Amino acid sequence: MKLRLVLKQSLRDFKSKKILYSIFLLFLIVAFSIITGLFSFQFKFEQYFDNMFKHAPNIAFNYPRFASSNKKDDDKFAGFIDKNDNLYKYVDDIFKNINKSEHEKLKKDNKLEPSIKEYIDVIGNHRGDLRKYDEIENQDAKEIGKKIFHYFCDEQIKGYKSTTRSFSKNLLMQYLEESKDKYKIHNQWLKWDHWATTLEDRYGSSRVFLETIPEIRDFWENKKDFDEKVNENYKFKNQVKIESQINVLKLTDQQKQSIKEQRYFFASPKYVKNNNLKLGEYYEFKTTVGWTNPMLLVGTCYSLDSIFEKDSSKEAHIFLPPNLNHIKYWINMIDIAFDSSIAKDYKKFNKLFLNDFKLKQPNDLEFKDHTLDRTFYDNKQYVVDAVKGKNILFAVNSGIPILMIFLVCVVFYFIADQLVKLQRENLSFLRSLGVSKLKLSLLTISSVIFPLIISLIIGISTSSFISQIFVDVVKNDYPFIWSNSLFSEKTAFLLIFISIVMFIMFILVTATKLSDKNLSIYSVNKSKAPKWGYKLFKKTINSAPSNVKIGFAFSFKNIYKNIVTFVLLLISFTTLFYSVQFNSSVKNSIESIRQAYKPYESVKLQNVLPVTYDASDLTNQETNNRKLSYSSIQTLDKINEIKSLEELINALLNTTFLGDDIKNYMISQELIHKIENTDPEQFINDLKNAIDNSKLDINDKQKEFMKKMIVDHKQQIISTDQKIIDFIKEYRSKLSLIDNKYDNPDIAVPINLLFGKTLSLKSKENSIASYWSHSLMYSSNISKYNGLTNDRFIKTTGIAVNSNDQISKNFALKDIEKEIKNRFKDSKTISIERFKVDKKTRDIPVLNVAATNTFIKQSGAGLGGILKVTLDKTFEFDQVASFPFVYIKIAKVYDKQNIYSGLYFDKKDFIDMLYNFNYLTSDDQKNVDIQVNDEIKNIIKPIYDGINNDGDFLNNTNFSKDELPINNQYFTLPIYSSLSVLNQNNQWTTGYNSESNGKQITNYWFPITERSDDIDADIESSLLVTYLKSMLNNSFNFNKFAEIVQKQLNPLTEAIQKVLYYLVVVSISISMILIILILYENRRTIVLFKAMGYKLKEINQYLIFGYVVAATLAVGFAILIVNHIILMLGSQFTDTFNLTLSFYWSGSFILICIIPFILFIVMMLILVKAFISKQSPKNIFQEA
Repeated sequence: MKLRLVLKQSLRDFKSKKILYSIFLLFLIVAFSIITGLFSFQFKFEQYFDNMFKHAPNIAFNYPRFASSNKKDDDKFAGFIDKNDNLYKYVDDIFKNINKSEHEKLKKDNKLEPSIKEYIDVIGNHRGDLRKYDEIENQDAKEIGKKIFHYFCDEQIKGYKSTTRSFSKNLLMQYLEESKDKYKIHNQWLKWDHWATTLEDRYGSSRVFLETIPEIRDFWENKKDFDEKVNENYKFKNQVKIESQINVLKLTDQQKQSIKEQRYFFASPKYVKNNNLKLGEYYEFKTTVGWTNPMLLVGTCYSLDSIFEKDSSKEAHIFLPPNLNHIKYWINMIDIAFDSSIAKDYKKFNKLFLNDFKLKQPNDLEFKDHTLDRTFYDNKQYVVDAVKGKNILFAVNSGIPILMIFLVCVVFYFIADQLVKLQRENLSFLRSLGVSKLKLSLLTISSVIFPLIISLIIGISTSSFISQIFVDVVKNDYPFIWSNSLFSEKTAFLLIFISIVMFIMFILVTATKLSDKNLSIYSVNKSKAPKWGYKLFKKTINSAPSNVKIGFAFSFKNIYKNIVTFVLLLISFTTLFYSVQFNSSVKNSIESIRQAYKPYESVKLQNVLPVTYDASDLTNQETNNRKLSYSSIQTLDKINEIKSLEELINALLNTTFLGDDIKNYMISQELIHKIENTDPEQFINDLKNAIDNSKLDINDKQKEFMKKMIVDHKQQIISTDQKIIDFIKEYRSKLSLIDNKYDNPDIAVPINLLFGKTLSLKSKENSIASYWSHSLMYSSNISKYNGLTNDRFIKTTGIAVNSNDQISKNFALKDIEKEIKNRFKDSKTISIERFKVDKKTRDIPVLNVAATNTFIKQSGAGLGGILKVTLDKTFEFDQVASFPFVYIKIAKVYDKQNIYSGLYFDKKDFIDMLYNFNYLTSDDQKNVDIQVNDEIKNIIKPIYDGINNDGDFLNNTNFSKDELPINNQYFTLPIYSSLSVLNQNNQWTTGYNSESNGKQITNYWFPITERSDDIDADIESSLLVTYLKSMLNNSFNFNKFAEIVQKQLNPLTEAIQKVLYYLVVVSISISMILIILILYENRRTIVLFKAMGYKLKEINQYLIFGYVVAATLAVGFAILIVNHIILMLGSQFTDTFNLTLSFYWSGSFILICIIPFILFIVMMLILVKAFISKQSPKNIFQEA
């Protein structure tokens, strides 16, 4: 009977508070739907990433230089020295096993050791490339190299179908592979390179990337044979995640034959789905020689290399088994990297390795990028971008569900606490009737457990709608296919954990409220005695008006509920405000990109255009004959355009034989367009015909010599021409993003080539800002006068200003001089700063600069920070003991400039400091404060003299009002050498002429060595091709950049906007729950006031005063918390999107701050009025 009474009372409680429970249930459903949906998405996304990244190795050589112990005393060598002869012994053992008789013969003649070491030196200088043995002059060493090459490329792969053996083009990698125990290497990783990127398919994809995939055990008829041929670490070598695979038990004879012949492929899941491909069917791909034979689709997989597949660019990935018939394919394909058994840390492995190999000149710039301190995928920018994108998504996404968990727990605790209080009388009466505490606990728990269970079931069922919102953000960027349900074990464990926490909270509440003391019949309606502080305060306001005393009495009585109201509204408002503020901040930050660079639309920053060149010859000998590689012009009035092939030949003949200067010419976009559409072979013939048809006053010998030069360098010209054509096609596709008219191949791309001159326009009418930009290196280590020694220098871009050019100065260095104190002599931006160097406090000249916000984020420096800076590339090939640097101080920060990392500074002051105050200290001159190196002064002198004569000297950069930067339309070919056509004894020949100064085309030509075995590779690395490709680097259209960022972030902001609707429901639910609970607990007081004749307005005033204060404080603190969250996200956005988020008072944000607050107050007033109108003193002891 007592149990029946408990259940009856519980049902009555549900009925009496059905509105409260309905709203509470709605809140829990929405909250659990958000929590489940967002965390399900994150857990599944993390799982996909783990599948791709768990195979990535932690240690990798990026192909360093190395040498035998013969080089240990060679001061000019930079790389690893085989100090213990480990590599020598390794090669010796291999050669001995290959050809024992030859080994013994060389050993007997004392030729073995020097030959092997010479082989190691040559191969090591080519970063271990096994193919370079043919460059060895010592015939014995060359024969050893040949044997080693064929051993790795032929003998090693005989009889092996699987790719899990070690086949690399690198000698040092092979040595490490076979020295696993010595260096504690337990996992070998094979890095599979793309070996073709020009395939097409039948479905419109013009860029189908091919990757190789290790053999699949299921595809071997004899599994035992496979196991014998594959070592135990095979499972770690497979750098792809196979998602689905054909059923090997149901293969047809044709399919079995295709697999046996390796005519099969895997494809990325999205590629299969988008093109409606089917496993077990045959498909074709188009190569440069035509369509392939039909290949069998056997499964779907993805890898790190296929992590991005953009639908817009129609990129796709397929995976093929290795073809062992093509040896060259093998040695070009496979690199090796390693994992270490002692730690997931390359430094530990590095230490072991350096026990046997001495690292010489580790700070040599050419060697620095090839040391061990680089992780495997550092140079995989698309992988880095993918990780950054995922981290941004998680950072933005995580805030909402985490805040929602806190909100659910706090609401649940408050509900539990208030329900126990509201049922106190009933529980006391039931306890007096003999109902046990356990049954009373069940009674109270049932009031909230049932809504919790129902909300969990419905929330999980509807969570897929929330998950899909964020799946839509990334589904087009990744190769995997998202399943319909993302609910996982991790999500289930999370929900169970939350439920347990909530249950424990309720138990703690009921444990304290259901004590015998609290549930005594005598404690019903008993009030606690007032505290001493309250008595003192009441005595203080005793003479105050009655309404004031009553108001404060209400505030003290409800102070606990006011605090709870504050906490609940704070979390609710924070979640709501964050969603709106994030979108507002993104929108404002994108707009700030456009505004930060006004009135300019675009710029091309120069970072690879060299300032000076060695005019003596092309060797490494010392020289004091430094010359400038280019000069600046401000107009094209005196430049002759070359628009046709005939004009090109006339210009070449004029400048080669008649003394004209090729710097006065420019190859126009019309001729570039003709070259783009001319076959390279035909181009050669057209050049020779144009020479024959030339009407210039030159003799036949000169014409024949020019034609001979073309014939002798035919392959070189054809290769260069093809590289230019390839570049133009790529450049055209980039330009079409700015202006789609360039999609039409009949329209010439605006590429004009200048020789030794760079166009730096100046126009007051168009307010064109003109600068000198150059690659810089900076270091935060200011503690020593040590050049680059022991410093880690990082690259950035320097933008130098002519301080007399007010247009340029107002954009880059406006008012910077106002920030400078302790000015140095008559300089404009150099100050004297006092700081500690070499353990001694000194007064040092420092250049004051302005920095972009991206530079500040990159460097970790701040306003007032001091750094060391030097010019990049200027001194790299010179015989100087160290690199010069100057100290700089960041005097201004441009917070809105986030597109590029750069420093703005006064050009004259910078060169003056570099010339007169560069800091160099050699080992035997530790106490010299300032040492100016004569060699460095000689290198800088042409720049120093030029800038002192003309402030616009060397200007190579324009901030332009055009959509396409001026320096992307007029490109400078720098002077590279003094190689010239000379007349010696009435014979025309080529040689070096230090007085040529860029007058002939040969001064801009990259020479191909006679021993070159790969002209294409040499042309690829030539200055001509390098500088053409650099046109795409550091080119910025500010509006287009903003549009791209906006397009990237639109899916995310739209997702946040959709989640906002759910958060509005949560906020309204919280407000209504709070108001109803407030009314329930204050019911008797309200009825009492009503019986005493108080008006509704007065009751409202007393009742809601404390809650209005709580809501107001909640709004204020929520804004502060959101501001902090946005600031934390800012650095990640700068790193990923070059976009700095900042708190922004948008109209939508102001409204979202006001509306919930007003809505809470209005709802309270309306519900209070409705509640009071239904109350009567006669039913004060009845349930509400």
